[in-house]
Amino acid sequence: MMMMMSMSSSSSSVQVQMHVEPFHFEKCQSMSQLRQYHSQIIRLGLSSHNHLIPPLINFCARASTSDALTYALKLFDSIPQPDAFLYNTIIKGFLHSQLLPTNSILLLYSHMLQNSVLPNNFTFPSLLRACRKIQHGMQIHAHLFKFGFGAHSVCLNSLIHMYVTFQALEEARRVFHTIPHPDSVSWTSLISGYSKWGLIDEAFTIFQLMPQKNSASWNAMMAAYVQTNRFHEAFALFDRMKAENNNVLDKFVATTMLSACTGLGALDQGKWIHEYIKRNGIELDSKLTTAIVDMYCKCGCLEKALQVFHSLPLPCTVHEFIAGERNHPQAKELHAKVFEMLEHLKSVGYVVDTNGVLHGHEFDEEEDGENPLYYHSEKLAIAFGLSRTKPGETLRILKNLRICEDCHHACKLISTVFDREIIVRDRTRFHRFKMGQCSCQDYW
Repeated sequence: MMMMMSMSSSSSSVQVQMHVEPFHFEKCQSMSQLRQYHSQIIRLGLSSHNHLIPPLINFCARASTSDALTYALKLFDSIPQPDAFLYNTIIKGFLHSQLLPTNSILLLYSHMLQNSVLPNNFTFPSLLRACRKIQHGMQIHAHLFKFGFGAHSVCLNSLIHMYVTFQALEEARRVFHTIPHPDSVSWTSLISGYSKWGLIDEAFTIFQLMPQKNSASWNAMMAAYVQTNRFHEAFALFDRMKAENNNVLDKFVATTMLSACTGLGALDQGKWIHEYIKRNGIELDSKLTTAIVDMYCKCGCLEKALQVFHSLPLPCTVHEFIAGERNHPQAKELHAKVFEMLEHLKSVGYVVDTNGVLHGHEFDEEEDGENPLYYHSEKLAIAFGLSRTKPGETLRILKNLRICEDCHHACKLISTVFDREIIVRDRTRFHRFKMGQCSCQDYW
């Protein structure tokens, strides 16, 4: 009897392996396919296996729709005893999806503790990124030490990032000094933090103290100069970088310095960087492509800009939107996403700006219903982009009119709330929205 049971168990194990092996979750293209995979797991009696559910939850988070989010929660609730790995998966997934309020992500962590599931070093970085109030971040800081991760470099670097986000620069520096051997991420986070809040000279002092500089740290300091229109200092640092290390001019540094060339009208330097990019086979992503074209445009070489633009492979799909769009194939879904996006913005203080509305065309939401400013073409385009691209991807928008003040303000908030870079080319110039700031310095 025991031998038969053993053989049966072995046979069952082989059968399960044969059925599970064809599950290629990474090839899943839609929620309907995911539901088919899930139904196979249920039929095989494997729905309580923790290692099979996280890929499904990850896919739901990447789908970035309310329906997918609801399904992910159902998947999570189906696990009798979720472990730390599963909690980390759903916390990270929902953080990236940007559909779940950050307070709900912190409630998931509370639920984790209530179920006696101990957090690990993968838990805290996501939680710190989810904090929208410094008080929440300080509580997570205390928990990080309580559970024994006070010496973990990734967790401490995440703490530095959290504190600089809330302009708590002294707290960030205190955390930095607790790290026995700060790595390049530690140094660069502190440099970027001081730069973000306009303390460029203090950032440079920290940069000077950095024992071994890499491409990211050089770029952080040069970008700080460029973003504050201190282009000559950016070029001086660029020349110093080339003299000290010839191997750090990557696509990020090139993008930053092309922006400096644009600011100064330094065509010769811009051409040199463009030639360096071609000579060394540096990857041309959307940011670098935009920087090259913008540099030639602003330096008066429109023919060269068009030549570069048409010579570059642009494997993208173009979608066209009109203000108040109702004829788009996904109009209903699109308007729902705009509403969802605006609710996130309102939670951080967004109020529609009617300064750009012509006199006599004022709008009363209580009397007239939804404000048409909510459905300007760039807001529709951004909402569509958020629902169709992966977290962190850059959104590129071409507009035939000047961007209005309300949309400009909304784009700055979206870049922060959804952690996206948004590049808008309106009738007058390029706008690069990142971390709540615009490259035009609010002048366009």
